Amino acid sequence: MQHQQCTTCHLCHLCHLCHVCHPCQSPYQRDRRAGPSGPKRQSRSRILWGLQGVEAMAGAAPRLINGEAVRAFLLGRWAMSKTFDYRIGGGRGTMEGFATFTETPQRCDVLMYEERGAVQLEGLAKPVEAYRLYCFNTGRWPVEVYFVDDDAKTQRSVTKKHLPSILPELACHTSFFVPLPFGESPSEQSGSSEACFNHLCIEDLYSGQLLVRSPDLFEWNWSVTGPHKDGGIICSYRRMAEATAPDSSKLTPPRL
Repeated sequence: MQHQQCTTCHLCHLCHLCHVCHPCQSPYQRDRRAGPSGPKRQSRSRILWGLQGVEAMAGAAPRLINGEAVRAFLLGRWAMSKTFDYRIGGGRGTMEGFATFTETPQRCDVLMYEERGAVQLEGLAKPVEAYRLYCFNTGRWPVEVYFVDDDAKTQRSVTKKHLPSILPELACHTSFFVPLPFGESPSEQSGSSEACFNHLCIEDLYSGQLLVRSPDLFEWNWSVTGPHKDGGIICSYRRMAEATAPDSSKLTPPRL
């Protein structure tokens, strides 16, 4: 099957997933739905390292043993540093920016992930602003990550819109991406929490890893092999205090 060119933006061939280009195959069911109503909004005071399910000592990586623990760990703002290197089907470059995990108005156990930053591509003189959205459903175990499609009025190309939205109560369309099976594959890094997963995009296999190194550090890495793409992405996240994170709400860069 021939790889399709993205019609949304000219930068998508450098992203680690092509969901803005074409539908992807997945070994997991895409039509699984959460219940019609999620849990009621909970107090912010629950987001503490003493929260049940987050087993951590000072400086040690927390053990994420349930969805509430994953939610408590991810919530907030993170400084993000990404390096991507494609030998086939892409290019080389870096991205420096910020990522936020925020509760959705409809369900406190569903987090919206947004990353924004400057992408410096090899061979280009100036960086390009870019952003990406995902949805983390911590109400399921293992936690599930979904693709998020912008409203058709503002997005020239909508991915998987023909599929039923997994979380119809949200204002956006959601479709299945990957699970986060923490605890199923023990990490070689002592004391860390790790989730490994795969995503088959047409004929290219993306192998992912989300590795928690400390209460304030984690990585989200990818390697891809296939007839159309061959490369990898390394992305590290460092927790930021609310006062130090920049306000990017007024930025409207192209989606990467």
